[in-house]
Amino acid sequence: MLKRCIEMMYLYIKVDIKNGEITMMCNIRYASVDDAEILGVIHSQSWKMAYKNIVPDEILDNITSDKRTEYFRKALKEGWEEDAIIYKDNKAVGLICIGKCRDTDKEDLYGEIRGIYLLPEYWNIGIGTQLISWGLNELKKRAYKEVTLWVLEENLNARKFYEKVGFKHDGTVKAIIIGKKLNEYRYVKVI
Repeated sequence: MLKRCIEMMYLYIKVDIKNGEITMMCNIRYASVDDAEILGVIHSQSWKMAYKNIVPDEILDNITSDKRTEYFRKALKEGWEEDAIIYKDNKAVGLICIGKCRDTDKEDLYGEIRGIYLLPEYWNIGIGTQLISWGLNELKKRAYKEVTLWVLEENLNARKFYEKVGFKHDGTVKAIIIGKKLNEYRYVKVI
């Protein structure tokens, strides 16, 4: 697994053409079971901020980095999901989970972004765009032609972000319960 992580590391550099300065350096690599704690911290902090005033506080209060660490440890050990971590200045600041689309109405040509989460202090500075671009590229390498993702109807910031990078709501809505009834919208993008 370590060899795979090393082979799959990507470096993104944003250069200010006018001044010739490097303004952002990020790298991305696949996560291993050893990264469960990092993933748990990122996921829990992101969830608490992203879903504030959407998901009831009693649910958000119950989301802890320790609980999420255990989830990621088991998920990675048992192969439930495939996660990658983005680093800025050698600090883990986000994660993405990708794979085959789990929706039963979609063919094998569909991949899925199952989740993308950043530490809140790293929102809106271009890191999420780099991370989702990386994920889409990885799915394209696997010969997927389209990619789906699900987003809560009330999560307007996330919906705007996904629309900005080319996803469109395909009209599919499903009701879920996270402490209360919420709607999820399916977004799709051709890659």
